[in-house]
Amino acid sequence: MNLFGDNKQSHQAVGDFLCFIAKQKGNFDNREQIKAQREIDNVVDGHYEHTIKGGGSMKR
Repeated sequence: MNLFGDNKQSHQAVGDFLCFIAKQKGNFDNREQIKAQREIDNVVDGHYEHTIKGGGSMKR
C-alpha cells in the first residue's frame, strides 16, 4: 500500500480496492470479507509497522 500513496486515506482506498477485487475474483463469503477488511484496517492503522523481508527460511 505504501507504493500507491503516502497518507492514511490513500492506503485505505488501496486496501478497499484490493478487498473488492478479491471479492470479485474469489468466492468470499461474508465472514471472509469482514476478516479481510479488518486486516486492511489494521495495516492502515499501523499495527504492522515492521517490514517483511524475503528469504525467511531458518538457518541452522
